[in-house]
Amino acid sequence: MISVEEHLATILAAVRPAEPVRLPLSDCVGLVLCEEIRSLVDLPGFDNSAMDGYAVRSADVEGADPAVPGSAVTLPVVGEVAAGGVATMPVALGQAVRIMTGAMMPEGADAIIRVEDTDGGTETVEIRAGAAIGTSVRPAGEDVRIGTVVLEAGSVIDARRVALLAATGHGDVLVLPRPRVAVVSTGAELVAPGQPLAPGQIHDSNSHMLEAALTECGAVTTHRLTIGDEGSEVIRVVEELAGQVDAIITSGGVSMGAYDVVKEALRDSGTVDFVQVRMQPGKPQGFGTVGERRVPLFALPGNPVSSYVSFEVFVRPALRTMMGLRPAGRPPLKARLTHQLGSPVGRTQIARAVAVRDEAGWHADPVWGQASHFVADLSRANAFLIVPADVTQLAAGDEVEMWLLDGDGARLTAWPADLEAEAEADLDAEAEGAGGAVDAAGSSRGLTHVRADGSAHMVDISAKDVTAREASAAGRVLLSPQAVTALRSGGVPKGDALAVARIAGIQAVKRTPELIPLAHPIAVHGVSVDVDVDVDAVEIRATVRTADRTGIEMEALTAVTVAALTLIDMVKSVDRHARITDVRVVAKSGGRSGDWSES
Repeated sequence: MISVEEHLATILAAVRPAEPVRLPLSDCVGLVLCEEIRSLVDLPGFDNSAMDGYAVRSADVEGADPAVPGSAVTLPVVGEVAAGGVATMPVALGQAVRIMTGAMMPEGADAIIRVEDTDGGTETVEIRAGAAIGTSVRPAGEDVRIGTVVLEAGSVIDARRVALLAATGHGDVLVLPRPRVAVVSTGAELVAPGQPLAPGQIHDSNSHMLEAALTECGAVTTHRLTIGDEGSEVIRVVEELAGQVDAIITSGGVSMGAYDVVKEALRDSGTVDFVQVRMQPGKPQGFGTVGERRVPLFALPGNPVSSYVSFEVFVRPALRTMMGLRPAGRPPLKARLTHQLGSPVGRTQIARAVAVRDEAGWHADPVWGQASHFVADLSRANAFLIVPADVTQLAAGDEVEMWLLDGDGARLTAWPADLEAEAEADLDAEAEGAGGAVDAAGSSRGLTHVRADGSAHMVDISAKDVTAREASAAGRVLLSPQAVTALRSGGVPKGDALAVARIAGIQAVKRTPELIPLAHPIAVHGVSVDVDVDVDAVEIRATVRTADRTGIEMEALTAVTVAALTLIDMVKSVDRHARITDVRVVAKSGGRSGDWSES
């Protein structure tokens, strides 16, 4: 077997950027500029007004002062110029021209009086404040002079640089192109998503996943297809694609099995090598070049997690190298583990985790399912943890190398628009309740969270199935008539109490493990909090959704309770006797206990 670093070095040594191409600005975002760019125009191109108002000679309004009664100056308005128009009427002594923001300064004018300092007249204008020469005037070339270098070769084009290129007169530029990539999933068992499955068949997720990953890293998927387990078909497809694309990615058929067709078809080509890499997941790998153009071919394993990890570790750096982007790989960060993590002897583990950041830095919580077929846990993760091959065990609190998969790590879930709030879905958590009591001897009478000696512990849920779960809770805040009136009229001194209560309820959900002892952290997929003003109370209802191994009732109760407490704090200046009542779970679905509703 070879190391991860050795296999990646082989790949990066074999790939190179394509020839630069000239593309319109709309196609250049994320690409590397291959030429020095100089401005073709002055910015601004002419003296223009910075605001709506009146172009004047500053000497004519010198004495005007809003603090001095009778100092206003009245001038005749001899013309008007809008943005995009040409100022044909010069401003002589004792005259004014009405002007709009961005409009060309008329000849003779040297200052702008903003419309707020006038009576807004159209035939004559009363000017109540003076202005020095140059006030609210944007001089030609103030931002950029013609011929100035505005972007260097090697710059990565983003939205702000597109604005600069367009403003300085460039409609197209020379860039390194996006790699054109073909994605090929192999396996006679694969069926397109949305189609019915026969016994033994599965939906093809890999080709769609890899296409999405290519889009995320800036490449273009020109072909996405699924083929069977015939070696001749593999050879034919690869030969055809090699003349049309810049890279080929296959998934499946690279291990040691009887039907590992990609390996069987291509290993005798002399240009594609199949190796075992000391990593988990993703040990079987293939790489080489095919066709007269020596197109890179990445042969990835077929398990979805292995395929995605292999893409991130090997394919993404290669494609970024072809695009001239640096760094080629994900920038390494450091994070502290929230739970222990084991790793296989002699293999680099690429573990999936949910990462969050606070004032102390990054913290990483490894997802429960680290097996190569656990797609649900892969989808939860927003980070990879890189455990070296010589490390077999990490404890909670240990520092580990981390790659963020979602930009700055903030995978945000947008809540319903009326809540006006966002929360990090992967920070959300769930708590599990317990009933009963401990007797005088310290033995637990069926308490799942209490050992026989009376000590508390967190229940092991690892053997439970991941299922879709939902829970709703409700509660009331009893209020005086004065408080109800204030809420309905918007007269609460602290502001919009109902909106603040809703947002507080949502934000509280992710803090449930901190508030409820022995709670299990899980990912919440959605939260809604509704508040309604009744004749003598505010009714609060929260619904929380997840897909995990344990229930979500405590999150719903936390949302209702914190929303209620927040509401009391908001209205306490109006009603000092407000109180919370009837907080309860009103419905749940999913899990071993099935569905339930109080109605």
